[in-house]
Amino acid sequence: MIHSAPPNERELAPLVRSIWSYRCEPRHNFETLLPHVGGQLLVNLHGSELRTFDALGNIAATTGPVALHGIRTERIVIDTEQKRNICGVEFEPGGLTAFTDWSARRFRDRLIDASDVWGADSRLLHVALVAAQNEDEQCGLLESFLAGKIIHRPAEDASLGQWIAGLQAGGRIQDIQNALGREGFGMSQRQLHALFDRRLGVRPKLFARLVRLSSSVAEFDQSPSFASLAYEHGYADQSHLTREFRQLAGTTPRAHRPIDGEPNHVEAEADKMFKTGERRRI
Repeated sequence: MIHSAPPNERELAPLVRSIWSYRCEPRHNFETLLPHVGGQLLVNLHGSELRTFDALGNIAATTGPVALHGIRTERIVIDTEQKRNICGVEFEPGGLTAFTDWSARRFRDRLIDASDVWGADSRLLHVALVAAQNEDEQCGLLESFLAGKIIHRPAEDASLGQWIAGLQAGGRIQDIQNALGREGFGMSQRQLHALFDRRLGVRPKLFARLVRLSSSVAEFDQSPSFASLAYEHGYADQSHLTREFRQLAGTTPRAHRPIDGEPNHVEAEADKMFKTGERRRI
């Protein structure tokens, strides 16, 4: 069961895509998560920790029950035991770093204990969420928590928003740079790279590739063919789509088998990678 909705607070809307609560009875032990451009706040309400594994089955990170994850440029494996009762926030690209002074580079491909970022506030949040009566109350608590953590950077947010919008629309980096320069919002390449490092964790070219991958994955079920999918999302041809998919997701479009309702999650070969069907314990 999943409960998901955009935030009600107007100032959170550009930063937060959804606030959600999820419960399930796992049907398998592990899931592979594909690269993704939006960071997340994760709260395990079933257990005392969160953990991720790399593609080889090695433990990549272990944290307390509240954690933050930035942009994913590579696939990771999760233990589905964590999904029995979990809630969290999916941030818009660049949204996570609106709630902390940490650089997005520190969150890239990493699970970070929220107590390292927000101290005791994250532990108090976990206590309140565990005690919440229902999903609506959980989502309300998460929204109130974030509303109290916003760091306002109006000029930087505006510039970042223009770049993200341009790249999500399929614009070429040089064309966006030229257009913003004519409007008086131009910056040097060094300044641009610093902005992307600080707020997104990747440079513009890689961000554009990840955006294109995520958008194509989200429409796998709607597209009549991989050739059409490639054309719709700006790939040169189907071979280009397959090559990018293999490089970023570690598989091919034809082999991609998403879990119902979660296009970035796949059952894949997790149990095979771990040699047995039993979960690894720390």
